[in-house]
Amino acid sequence: MRKRFEMLCPEGERASICRAMLMSYIICLSSAILTLFIFFLFPSLYTIGLALLLVFVLNTEILEGSVDSMEMTLLKQLDKFLSDTRHSFYKHGMIDEAIADSSEKSGRIMKVNTLKITSVLESSDKDSSIRKYNETISNRFLRMFLSVAVYVEEFGDKVVNGVSVLLLNINILKSDIYIDLMNRKEISYKFSGMTFIILAPVYTLRFIRNWAVDIVPELITFYDGTLGISLMIIIYLFTIITYKMINELRGRNALVTREHHLIKALSRVKPIYKALNNYEEKNHVKMDKVDRLLYRVRETYTGKQFLLKRLLYGFLAFFICISIIISTHEKNRETLVTSPVFITKSENIIPERYKKPSSELVLDLMYAYLKSGDLKKQGLYLNRKEVEEEVEKNASFPVKGLTPAITDEMIGRIEKYNNEYFHWYELVFAMFISYLAYMIPYFMLLYRKKILSMNMGNEVDQFQSIIMMVMHLDNTTVLQVLEQMESFALVFKESLRICINDYSSGDLDALEKLKMREPYEPFVRLVDNLIIADKIGIPKAFDEVAEERKVSQEMRNQDYRIARDKKVIIGTIMSFVPTIITVGLYWIIPFSINALEGLKEYDEMLNNFR
Repeated sequence: MRKRFEMLCPEGERASICRAMLMSYIICLSSAILTLFIFFLFPSLYTIGLALLLVFVLNTEILEGSVDSMEMTLLKQLDKFLSDTRHSFYKHGMIDEAIADSSEKSGRIMKVNTLKITSVLESSDKDSSIRKYNETISNRFLRMFLSVAVYVEEFGDKVVNGVSVLLLNINILKSDIYIDLMNRKEISYKFSGMTFIILAPVYTLRFIRNWAVDIVPELITFYDGTLGISLMIIIYLFTIITYKMINELRGRNALVTREHHLIKALSRVKPIYKALNNYEEKNHVKMDKVDRLLYRVRETYTGKQFLLKRLLYGFLAFFICISIIISTHEKNRETLVTSPVFITKSENIIPERYKKPSSELVLDLMYAYLKSGDLKKQGLYLNRKEVEEEVEKNASFPVKGLTPAITDEMIGRIEKYNNEYFHWYELVFAMFISYLAYMIPYFMLLYRKKILSMNMGNEVDQFQSIIMMVMHLDNTTVLQVLEQMESFALVFKESLRICINDYSSGDLDALEKLKMREPYEPFVRLVDNLIIADKIGIPKAFDEVAEERKVSQEMRNQDYRIARDKKVIIGTIMSFVPTIITVGLYWIIPFSINALEGLKEYDEMLNNFR
């Protein structure tokens, strides 16, 4: 949290810690109040799960909302700062004085960033200061402005076609900032209701269960049984996964790298370290592929540590499944012994005035059954004739004509009670859930890679902006352009890094390989321009890019709109997945199964009557 605030507003370690602590206190306090309120209102495992889910979402929304708000404020203040800098540069002709004058008129967040930029300009070791600045500041527009400011401060401004290069670059930055602001506002608006749509179904499960049981009491065996509990867990997990996927789609955490301290600490434990090394030696091709994928999505752990994370997910899911299945069987046994609600349809033929005493009689007989520890004596309760005799002997009300119905209920309860144990197919189900949990981190990696791929066009636009800003600067080389592109890249970062590493051993060969690794057509055109830049110079090589940018502002806006709308459509579809599962599996299917069982029973009754 502190790191994210510091990357946007580098006020210093103490100020960042204070801001992060304040945010932590707000999150912890709101989480504690919500958890206690929900739990004391409806104390159960289900409400604990709902409270934890709400805490998780609330924490994410508070933190991400604060960061989003700070980013929007920074962009607005940066836009004003660039306008003021442009005006001041007209008057003074000195970049440092222009920045100092503009800083006085800037908002708090921009003023802090301006002080950081000034310290880089005044540094004796500019290369080291620029590198450190780029590592600690997440806003790409600030980093692009710094690159131009450093050049102008060292070599002075340059006039191309009667236009100042600095002022031209400021106009490019302002244009890109405007597009980014509009894009952020649109995404924030169109994704605003999706969190509620995702969360709503999981909070209605208890109401659906109570309503269904009130209408059809026999459904209590489904909803409180293993299948009903399993469906609740599946809906709960789908809610969390969908929420995380929507956040990835929105672009949250795109520039944030997590350290994964727990995973890294566990991977250093000697037996685990040895086992992971052995696995890597036997599966080095697969692990290399995973390492490249992790690097592409900006993860900080290795393939071995990622494997450990997947195993932990699998073991944890298996343990939770087994625990829930066992506790569900125990609860179902208790319900069969204590619940007065009939589990069979025989209640329908019992007169209303005898329903309560009939239920009490069934519970008394169940208690007697459990008390009879002798297996032979218990076996008598499964003999219909013996059960009918017990019913007539223990009844305190006239049972003539009601004995078959009470006997059916008694035998049904005993059979269900005896069937409440850990089955082999439940072990298979737990193993299946464990495997799914093991695969989820890998699927999320592939999903993140897909989201990054959707941003290819936007990233190429950023590269064009970078090239336009450096193409007229003297002594700019192709390698420097590649390094600038790599420092701002997300999608193409790994390929650009490999190209830079190979550049010294053969520049043309490295660029050709870059085209083969990334066959995206607009990116390939940029690389082609870099290839010919060594022969005709960078300004001439990218003249077509500059001309295209002049006439394609509306096209760029349209491309951004298409990409944004595509994300919104995908997000809308995904946000309704928990609702579809809840309505289809948790609501409609139980009633359908109950209706089919009722038809079967009535069919049997008709056959017996004939």
